[in-house]
Amino acid sequence: MRSYSAWSIRAQLVVLFLIILSLGGLGAWRIHLHGVELDGASHHLVNEQLPSLAQVHRLQFEVVSIEKLLMALRHQGLTPSLLQSLTQARLRVLDMVSTGALERHSPVLVRLLEEGAGRLDELLALYGEGLSQGERLESVFSATLSVSERVQGELSSMSEQLMLSGQSYPDTVRALNQQAMEMAMGANLALWLLVGAVIYLLRLYTKEHRRSLRLTSFAKRNPDPVMASNLNLEVEYANPAALSLCRLLGLSGPATLLEQIKPDAQQLIQQGDELLEREQEVGNRTLLVRMVLLKSLSQVQFHLKDISKARRVEKNMEHQVNHDFLTGLPNRRQFERDLKFWLKESQHDVVVGMLHLDRFQRVTAAIGFEGGDSVLKGATELLRNQLNKEADPDAQLSLYRFESTRFAMLWVTPFKRTRVKALAERIRRGFASPVVCVRTNRRFHFTLSQGFAATGLSERDVDSLVRDADCAAGRAAAQGGDRLCIHTPEQGDMERRRVQLEQDLRYALERNQLQVYYQKQCNHHGQIVGAEALLRWQHPELGLVPPDEFIGLAEQTGLILDIGEWVLEQACLQVCSWNGQGGEMGVAVNISARQLMDSKFVERVESVIQRTGVDPEMVEFELTESMMMENLERGKEVMLRLKALGICFAIDDFGTGYSSLAHLSQLPFDVLKIDYSFVRHLPRDPYYCKITKAVLSLANTLGLTVVAEGVEYAEQQRWLARHGCDLMQGYLHGKPMPIVEFGKVLEVEPLAH
Repeated sequence: MRSYSAWSIRAQLVVLFLIILSLGGLGAWRIHLHGVELDGASHHLVNEQLPSLAQVHRLQFEVVSIEKLLMALRHQGLTPSLLQSLTQARLRVLDMVSTGALERHSPVLVRLLEEGAGRLDELLALYGEGLSQGERLESVFSATLSVSERVQGELSSMSEQLMLSGQSYPDTVRALNQQAMEMAMGANLALWLLVGAVIYLLRLYTKEHRRSLRLTSFAKRNPDPVMASNLNLEVEYANPAALSLCRLLGLSGPATLLEQIKPDAQQLIQQGDELLEREQEVGNRTLLVRMVLLKSLSQVQFHLKDISKARRVEKNMEHQVNHDFLTGLPNRRQFERDLKFWLKESQHDVVVGMLHLDRFQRVTAAIGFEGGDSVLKGATELLRNQLNKEADPDAQLSLYRFESTRFAMLWVTPFKRTRVKALAERIRRGFASPVVCVRTNRRFHFTLSQGFAATGLSERDVDSLVRDADCAAGRAAAQGGDRLCIHTPEQGDMERRRVQLEQDLRYALERNQLQVYYQKQCNHHGQIVGAEALLRWQHPELGLVPPDEFIGLAEQTGLILDIGEWVLEQACLQVCSWNGQGGEMGVAVNISARQLMDSKFVERVESVIQRTGVDPEMVEFELTESMMMENLERGKEVMLRLKALGICFAIDDFGTGYSSLAHLSQLPFDVLKIDYSFVRHLPRDPYYCKITKAVLSLANTLGLTVVAEGVEYAEQQRWLARHGCDLMQGYLHGKPMPIVEFGKVLEVEPLAH
């Protein structure tokens, strides 16, 4: 609601009264003008038009009389009585002409009258000479009558004009009266509107005045401190609560308290505002001061409230929002705020560290979450104490709890790899001491995966630095933990490439970017026995993507299930095509752990076999040792079900992982593939020769077919053939090829029978 001051209402009332006076004066002046105009019209009618009309009528009468006398003169001759009548009539006409009134209305009429008088004198002179007949007399007589007729016509015209002019007078009077009435009605309406406005403003003034009085009286009964001063800021009143506040603050009185807030009060008065609110620190208290300017009373009121407790609560809440409740360290929110500040303000490099406690899950698994919190607090103290030892006035170094068992470190200093490595090593040594759980008195040793990023190596923004440092820490953890990784631009490119590959891989199959390549498997005579189906990705922007780059992504995202089924179907269709031409060649397909552990994997394989019509005995699944050891029982169950369909199994990369004769003997493998890491040392390295001989002997004992991978030289093939290796696969016989090229090879090279 709009607020009105008494001063503004008084000013508006004065303006309204001036408007009323002005309208009254204007109305009186307009009425006066109407009266003057009406008086002028009446004067003209009475003093000019009516006398002139009467004179015209008398002249008409005299002219008619003279004409009658002239006619009598013609018939009777000049007699003394007739001469006297004509003479008198002539004198009366000349008398009316001599007044000058006729000359103002019609100078032509005056000349005609004078001419007629001259003709009449001439006529009487002729009669006085005794002439009663003759041409001259007749001529003068005719001329006199002619003048009389013209005088009559002029008088008639003049009479009509005067009559018409007289008839317009009532219209003029009515028009003036109508204007006067309209003006009076308008003035009356305006007056009522102004009176209504005056009444409204008087009510506002009364209401404002009462409000001011209430404000004045409210201060006396207000439990909060209230003071009042004049416009010179001299204290006029202070209620009991204000006096108590002064005693609490140790001030001598209200005047001393007013001095503390005087600058703001002066600003209020100078700007003419009605209200100003400020927080003021007085002593050890925070006061909320609300200043109200009452112009009508020439007074400033000060309403004070002690909000010290509320501000302490707010600061405590702000601390809780920006700090971790368990460790007391600044949290992620505060970390990002500080990092943004230093990126903007600091001229030095900004180094961001992400520190991950390795394998902390073993703690909660051993002593529960409550004990884990206790251990985490102890680990935090170790880290905090170590960083406190690194404190440097010239280099800001802060520790934050980012989330869970991840800590963030902010270091504002010129970046040098040697300094970062030295700091990381000192932090690592700080964790040499065990962390003791107070509840269980158990000791735990920890290691850290440390990742660092700096503004010189990453983009200078919060998201990039945090991302790069966290990715570096993730790489350190992936390498077994207790390591340091410093982000480099090349690693950033790799991470971005990995993200792009993960996103694009989701559409690679439907966009026909995936291809199946085939690599020959040959016996020691060089005859083709089978082929291994190998997946390739022809990326439209990145070119041919190596399998070791995207196969892992496909497994992590679960895309390997659909992609693996598609590869199997393509390989089965190709086997059917090859064998339909009279050959007999099988195909080996790599199976991932994610596929093998899928609950619907067997159903997927059965569906592919039914759709393609392939002979299951022509299909071989290659599995790695490590994949089988992850869930031996589940893997064995799936293998037996697939074995019942007729599918063969090969153990891939044998000897590089979790090789176990006990496990190997339990699983239904048909083929053993010797890894390239052994084959490449043959036959020059005696150590690898012994190992390979042992593997070949073992496979022969178990009745397994042996395939050597990575055969590149003829001497390797001869050695392997001499010691009982069944099949060879490698660049010596051919690289992996697209289906078109592989088909051309089959046209010229023989198949084993």
